[in-house]
Amino acid sequence: MSDPNNYQIPALKHTFFEEKDDTGRGSEFLCNGAKSFAVFIVSDEVTDGATIDIEAKRPDGEWHVIDSVVVTEDGNQEVIISEANPFDAINVNISAIDDGEYTASATAQL
Repeated sequence: MSDPNNYQIPALKHTFFEEKDDTGRGSEFLCNGAKSFAVFIVSDEVTDGATIDIEAKRPDGEWHVIDSVVVTEDGNQEVIISEANPFDAINVNISAIDDGEYTASATAQL
């Protein structure tokens, strides 16, 4: 018999891109109506950095920025997004880059 106090909320996981060193979006994350997710950005070989946008897909299919991160050094960053309305899909877009390599992934709570 399972312990009802040990219930874990299922999570979806996705990698947008790995060691990306140019502008552009990663692969779309179909997050099935999740309202809360965490985006993880790992940066390496950064001197001047990059601007990385977290985007949600509108019903018309267009992407819009819901958060933005300016990365200026090597390391790990976590961005927590929590919205009243669920998202069907999110993506990560390197909108400007001077240098460095970037890996972006996410988890979404259902």
